[in-house]
Amino acid sequence: MKLFVLIYTVLLCTFIFASNSRGQANSSSEPAKKQEKDRSVKIINRPRVQLGKCSEAYGLTRVKATFDKSAKVTIVVVIISSGCASFDNNAVDAAKRIKFKPAIKKGEPVTAVLMVEYIYRT
Repeated sequence: MKLFVLIYTVLLCTFIFASNSRGQANSSSEPAKKQEKDRSVKIINRPRVQLGKCSEAYGLTRVKATFDKSAKVTIVVVIISSGCASFDNNAVDAAKRIKFKPAIKKGEPVTAVLMVEYIYRT
């Protein structure tokens, strides 16, 4: 009978020790930080462009804009002009005011360069 109690006690202690060590390993490790999936720039608000003094009935301005990882448009350059300087200038100003969420790569915000087009019709 004493042998049975001894074996039972050893098994019970082993079970309790194993259970506690597993619980401590899970509780001591911090929960894994959920990594956000990679994604491109997400435009939240794209301001409209004021027409200005344009004599043409139609125009397209294409700008290259740098969308910084700090959620600011830092550089805007006209790539294709509409032929109307005031519209081009207004397009640059509008692009600088774009509100967006930065691109994400490997869970971190990154700077991205995108083309943005503005079109007018009179």
